[in-house]
Amino acid sequence: MTCANCSASVATLRCSRCRSVHYCSRSCQKTHWKSHKRSCRAPPAPLTEVCTDPRRGRHLKSTAPISAGTIVLKETALVPPVLHDDSGGAESGRCAYCFSMRPSPASIPFCSKACLAKAEDYECEAAASRQLLPNKVTPTIKLAARVLRRIHPAALSSPHPFNTLVSNLDGMSSSLKSTLSEMAALTLRYYLLTTASSSLPSPPTLADAVAVLARINQNGYTIADSELQPLGIGIFLEAATSVNHSCSPNAVSSFLFAPGQPPRIQVRAISPLRAGQELCNSYIDVGQPRTARRSELRDGYCFECECDLCTSDPKKEPEEAVFRRLAKAKVDVQVFIDSGDFDSAARSLRPALDDYSRCLFPYSPDLGVQLYKMAKLLEYLEVELEFAAACRGRAAEILERCYGKEDLLVREIKER
Repeated sequence: MTCANCSASVATLRCSRCRSVHYCSRSCQKTHWKSHKRSCRAPPAPLTEVCTDPRRGRHLKSTAPISAGTIVLKETALVPPVLHDDSGGAESGRCAYCFSMRPSPASIPFCSKACLAKAEDYECEAAASRQLLPNKVTPTIKLAARVLRRIHPAALSSPHPFNTLVSNLDGMSSSLKSTLSEMAALTLRYYLLTTASSSLPSPPTLADAVAVLARINQNGYTIADSELQPLGIGIFLEAATSVNHSCSPNAVSSFLFAPGQPPRIQVRAISPLRAGQELCNSYIDVGQPRTARRSELRDGYCFECECDLCTSDPKKEPEEAVFRRLAKAKVDVQVFIDSGDFDSAARSLRPALDDYSRCLFPYSPDLGVQLYKMAKLLEYLEVELEFAAACRGRAAEILERCYGKEDLLVREIKER
């Protein structure tokens, strides 16, 4: 840092108020104050704080009232996330580093030479995957190897933030533990093929790999686009350790994509929050009956959900028949769209919108996506255009609160 007054190259002091301007001496700071005081402002107080208690563990609370749509957390992944299809195939059409859409046709799974250069392990990872055939190196295994490379084997037992993530190995079923052990064996082989031998004074053990995979299993985020299509998997430490689950959340997680940068996570409040209120998002698809939600959370995350929705009067939730009808409609609509039968897709989705509204929370991204899908179908068919406009408007309202007004899907919805 350089001195704001005399431009000296070594400036170890800084303004105690704004913390953003540096000085080489007290005299320079005093001299510069006449001009600096006009712009000196104390940084805003943080909107949230991480708290800990025996019942909730680590959790995120608001320190002041927060309005709906406010970003409360934004974070870069621990290691570059892994695209589900990073082989260069046509399935995803996305860059294996930044997840942006890449030119087609492309000989490599990257959108630019810059992303290829940043994905420094691409060549050795691709060679290792080929060498291990017919065993399939899954995205989870690739992510585990990247974590192992980032956290040196000798430091696996050290207080690195990754090791503070829960693994829940003791609470896992025997079948899941067996699956993780099988994956760990392949992870170690893949890791050794993608790591320079000179950097392996103490290679990780099978138990080390199992622990990393267990933490990814419990804390990994499925990275999805704004239309909720899954793209890849990543580890975001702050989000994983501080944002708890609720089946009726007051915040949602989404992802930011920019050329040349790995995907980032953002968490936005979707309802107004009072000071001291905990922020929660949903770990699962909450458009299921209570028994199914609690079972999925118990089996997948090893806890019994005690959120407000799960502990409220069961009569406040829709009947199971409504959830079954919604599940069938989801399948039917997608089948009709895939076959090009847009009239049947619209006829199936139209009545299902009421079920979506009943089964999901009011500002659910899934509800917003379905409303936009309804609008596009009706506009294509040139029928019920007034209802289509209403669906488009409500979709824009929901998704802007979830993603922000600069999101590409939100801008697409609002441009018409």
